[in-house]
Amino acid sequence: MTPLPGPSKTVLAPKGKPTGAMKFTKTQMLISQKISQAAVRRSNALMAHIRTGINGSDFSKSAITGVDLAAGTVQP
Repeated sequence: MTPLPGPSKTVLAPKGKPTGAMKFTKTQMLISQKISQAAVRRSNALMAHIRTGINGSDFSKSAITGVDLAAGTVQP
């Protein structure tokens, strides 16, 4: 049986002091729009890839182990 990975630890940065109201320019809004559109395109591409099926080359070595799968999925 594959050993379970150790627990992860989330480290939060200390809160900074508020700097006042934020103002968004047209340029900043356009950049944010481009970033969000790219994220949607990437998400759609990943969903399409999953629909066609995934295989071993889609995973890094040791990225997924038998303990990550549903019971009965891995045959001894």
